[in-house]
Amino acid sequence: MPSPLGINLLYGLLALFVLSNGAAIVFGKPSANGTRHSIAWLQRSTSLQLAVMAWLFWGLDMRGGALGRFSLLIALGMSISFIADLIMAGAAESKGRLLAGIVVFGAAHVVYLLAYLAGARELRAVHWVVFLGAALIMIVIALVIWYAFVRNPAGDGLLNFGALGYTVLIAIMVAGAGMLVYARHALWPLLLGALLFFVSDAILGNSLFRRNKWRYVSEVVWLTYIAGQALIVWSNLLGWQIIH
Repeated sequence: MPSPLGINLLYGLLALFVLSNGAAIVFGKPSANGTRHSIAWLQRSTSLQLAVMAWLFWGLDMRGGALGRFSLLIALGMSISFIADLIMAGAAESKGRLLAGIVVFGAAHVVYLLAYLAGARELRAVHWVVFLGAALIMIVIALVIWYAFVRNPAGDGLLNFGALGYTVLIAIMVAGAGMLVYARHALWPLLLGALLFFVSDAILGNSLFRRNKWRYVSEVVWLTYIAGQALIVWSNLLGWQIIH
């Protein structure tokens, strides 16, 4: 585990993270269309906070250890996600920003999948049959969600197929987490985090593509997303406990 100073720093950042998300909503104001009640810049800053925590986990203890590649790729994936969050600001009004956000978030999911595969190898927990079975199930679920809740028949074809590819990719990312947790049950928060990410993006896709702008949908999307990311990042601590 990181030194007492390091772990106290991480827990302090976690407390700041929780307070920042709460303050962004409590001190925010309703948007004109009623979909948001938060301070956008403060909310997005919590994504950067998670990236800092992820790099601290790697730098303070995991670097060079048994789960070094897993931790490094988690930090890289969270950092790419933060960049995607910045790109997605205003994506509802810009096709270019939306496509760019899909591409960059897709890259983050690829990196997360590589992190789970690296962790499985480092823990001798590779089960390809489990991974392929979970991927098949998740892809079927993703296709149903895309067709029923995300695809807009009257919308832009490129955006629709971009959303399809992205939905399938995040489904495979979840399957990777599932394989790792199948072998190391103590890492179950990692799978929960990946699933929350999947749920958040499904709701976001419904909002952006189907234009289903129900009240405070942005807060639901963000809180499920950021909680999922936090669980993924803090799986570093669970990984440390497993190898020690």
